[in-house]
Amino acid sequence: MQCRIDGRVSRTLADESPPLRKLAPHAVAILLPAGAYLVLRYSGWLGAAPLQPWREAAALAVTLGVAAVVLLRYRSGFERQDQAAAAAARTDAALQAEIRQRARAEQDRDRFFDLSMDMLAIAGADGYFKELNPAWERVLGWTLAELLACPYIELVHPDDVAATSREAQRLRLGGSAVDFENRFQTREGTWRWLSWRATSLPERGLIYAVARDVSDRKKVEQMKDDFVSVVSHELRTPLTSIRGSLGLIAGGVVGKLPEKVGALVEIAAKNSERLVRLINEILDVEKIESGKMGFRFIAQELMPLVEHALASNRPYAQQFSIELRVVEALPGVKVRVDTDRIEQVLANLVSNATKFSPRGGTVEVRVTRGAAGSVRFAITDHGKGIPASFQDRVFEKFAQADASSSRQKGGTGLGLSISRAIVERHGGQMGFSSAPGNTTFFFELPDWITFDGLLAEAPGISAEDQGASAI
Repeated sequence: MQCRIDGRVSRTLADESPPLRKLAPHAVAILLPAGAYLVLRYSGWLGAAPLQPWREAAALAVTLGVAAVVLLRYRSGFERQDQAAAAAARTDAALQAEIRQRARAEQDRDRFFDLSMDMLAIAGADGYFKELNPAWERVLGWTLAELLACPYIELVHPDDVAATSREAQRLRLGGSAVDFENRFQTREGTWRWLSWRATSLPERGLIYAVARDVSDRKKVEQMKDDFVSVVSHELRTPLTSIRGSLGLIAGGVVGKLPEKVGALVEIAAKNSERLVRLINEILDVEKIESGKMGFRFIAQELMPLVEHALASNRPYAQQFSIELRVVEALPGVKVRVDTDRIEQVLANLVSNATKFSPRGGTVEVRVTRGAAGSVRFAITDHGKGIPASFQDRVFEKFAQADASSSRQKGGTGLGLSISRAIVERHGGQMGFSSAPGNTTFFFELPDWITFDGLLAEAPGISAEDQGASAI
């Protein structure tokens, strides 16, 4: 700041007196020798008249030398002053530019701070908010002044106070928070769920946080939980009884049925079976997402599992005159798997390939060695292939290439999503390749020797899953 003032003063002097500064050296050069000569002339130093030329020449030389020295010093003083003024001016300009840049940055920050849809906050170690953006007032209804005036813990739901206090203490010690959730009270007395991401500067005693209102998401999750509960308890149990009863009737337990009645019973039995599969798939998705799907891993030969899956699906394939053929095999190769879950994956892939094969075609099954000691299972059909526009959504839940109400192929769009999740829980991976006339779905599993080393790293495998493993 002092540099800026000095520079401004120096620049003012230099700008306000340019004629004086330009004329001064010339005036000195003329007046100083003349004055010195007159002093010497009339002081008697040169002696009485008539004057001796050499004395007068010496006097003029001395006065001219003195004048030259004074002039040079005078000019060098002006030059130093000019240089100092220029340096001060440059420093002042740099400071002014930095001030303007910081002012613009602060304006941009404040603009984003005010316009953000997320709830931005700066909190202190004393438990009070220090700064909030307007989103807080929009979500909770409190004015910003009211929110800043009370400890934020007073607005937290009683059931969330302990967890919030622990999280705040961890932040004060230099930690960070990701997806921490709690409930804040609104002005109307209701509660809003907030999801937090936060970091801190312990040396300054400040916590920087971003909160997002996730109340609507919580409502949807609750609706989903309620729906799953209804599906599990109110639909599956009676539907299972209906399916069993229809199966008994179709099997002739109550006697031989008339042809038309038998056809209707068979249709009802097939649709009941379809509904049961849909319910089971929905429940499987919920178990996978909530981490509640249990696994019991055992060392098992892969080929018997493959043969069992093919045998189970041959009656279905025969309806379309489809041949299921094992083209390549690995007899004796073991994998450590949950048998029921892997059979579920195999059955799903085989039935899908059958469903999308042309009538009278062949579904080819290959079991080979994959990379890094893995075992690769691949199944190929020779149907139309998967449209390019749909390929990036193949494994999404409820995704179907033909989602119209008039589609010819049945299914819920859950099977591939569930299958990939099961394979990943086994430490494997699933993928596909598709072109017109040739579509291959495959998955790779570590063999039973490699599996033990990968078990702890496989996504989603919990300690309970590992504890359930057996040979």
